[in-house]
Amino acid sequence: TITKKSKMNIRNARNEMGKNSCVALFHSTYGEAIEPICKKSLGELTSPSSKIYGIRIIVRLLISSSYTQVTLALIKLVHNLVGSVSGIMNIIDSELKILAHSENEKEDQNTQLTTSLVETNLITILVSTLAWSIRSLPPFPGKNSSLDRRSEIAIEIVRVLFALQHKHNTSYKKVNDSNPEVMTQLGVLIVDILHLPNKDKRVYECKVSVLILLMDAPKEFSQFLYSNHCVEPLLTILWLQLNEITVEKEGMVQGQSSAASILPILILLNKLSQANKLIHAKIKEAIFPPERDGELLANYKRNQNSNKSETSYTSSAFTSPSASSTNLSNNTNPNNMNPIDAPRGTLRWKLIQLMTWTESNVKRCASELLWTLCNGNSKEFVARTGFGNAVHMLGIRGLVNIPK
Repeated sequence: TITKKSKMNIRNARNEMGKNSCVALFHSTYGEAIEPICKKSLGELTSPSSKIYGIRIIVRLLISSSYTQVTLALIKLVHNLVGSVSGIMNIIDSELKILAHSENEKEDQNTQLTTSLVETNLITILVSTLAWSIRSLPPFPGKNSSLDRRSEIAIEIVRVLFALQHKHNTSYKKVNDSNPEVMTQLGVLIVDILHLPNKDKRVYECKVSVLILLMDAPKEFSQFLYSNHCVEPLLTILWLQLNEITVEKEGMVQGQSSAASILPILILLNKLSQANKLIHAKIKEAIFPPERDGELLANYKRNQNSNKSETSYTSSAFTSPSASSTNLSNNTNPNNMNPIDAPRGTLRWKLIQLMTWTESNVKRCASELLWTLCNGNSKEFVARTGFGNAVHMLGIRGLVNIPK
């Protein structure tokens, strides 16, 4: 008689064997296979004419595995194959069609399952697995991080979808156009993820991961995000990441790791601000509170009056159509070298710190976001950020002459 403990040991051993097998396959396909023996092994894994044809095994496991560790290892393996094998998306989809056809021929096949398989492709598998990882019980992400790997699965799926967009764009677009309901489901899942509470680090990491998908979302999706109150969670991500860089790290770590963490949210918020006026207004209100504009304009006018080469300005200085095209090379007030209103510790102060960051991409993207929020108005941009911080972007825009 097999005891309960023995059954558990068998289950754990089977689980471990599946996981280790997937890890071994992962390492065998990591990166592009350069050595002849590696290329041969990869060919055996992905070619339908090979004896083992691993894709068939991977596909069957993907739609049937009930172990999170195995599912995670399989998703990582698919991610690797997407980056290593040309046309892998079509290969997997073809195998899914063959599997559906074979299931149709079985007399005892469940009709509902058959219909589901006929409509299945790699993207629908990934999206449905993402939905399961976020919505299944216990509530996401689970209490035990060592046993509940759903957050890792969700993050890895997002990375695979991003890789498919960029490495297999034509096939990805073709599948998307023929499965609009799947992309709608993905959009709803992204909204659900953004609204998850930040109290667990695993949830926060999952929220940050979806930013790379939103960076490539169509402009029309911005209204869907606004209507579902997703701007606030995105601003919270910006606030948390700025805190980590400018407060926790005291601005001392200005390398690639910092750039990798902050760039997606900077790029995304800039893109959304350009695509949607309502989002633009909401983000600007959060970074530059409107109740402070009165003091900003008063200080701006006072600074202009103190410079004899300037005339007095009112709020029209920030709305004049010619303001964005004015060359500032010989028209700069030394009293506005620093921001007029950016108290230390505020969101705008932290964002302005990035304008002089040593990493060029961070500097550029932070400046681009602030430029967009100022509606491309050079006078408002200088007033809010300070000429010393703004000069890099003004030079890019051709509004100041920077000696080479």
